[in-house]
Amino acid sequence: MNVILDGGIIQSSNQAETVLDGGVVWRPGDVLAIDVTTDQLSSGDHSVNVVSENGKSDSMNFIIP
Repeated sequence: MNVILDGGIIQSSNQAETVLDGGVVWRPGDVLAIDVTTDQLSSGDHSVNVVSENGKSDSMNFIIP
């Protein structure tokens, strides 16, 4: 899983992935939680893009007040 935060790639050592139904493998229909550790977030507008190993991706914009 590749996580891109504000244009920078988050190293895999700074992210943890958990299948929320308790499974070991992320399957279609499952929800995957991705926890990221970073010190690069300050107040303002941000974007995150997640790209899976099969090339599927999604992005989200958010604001930290």
